[in-house]
This record gives sequence, structure tokens and C-alpha cells, in this order.
Amino acid sequence: QSGELQVLGFTFDDVERAKLDPILDFKGKKR
Repeated sequence: QSGELQVLGFTFDDVERAKLDPILDFKGKKR
């Protein structure tokens, strides 16, 4: 359960970051 919660949190952060800086998110995912 803890692992699932952590994954969800990370996903949410990614979405927020992508909305704030889509270019940065793309670069990070491309890494």
C-alpha cells in the first residue's frame, strides 16, 4: 500500500511540473 501511495504522489508531482514547465518535463522524461 505504501508503495502505491508513493507512486501516486510522484505522478501528481509530475503532472503539476508538466503544467508549470512542459518543456522541462519532456526533457526529464527523454533523459
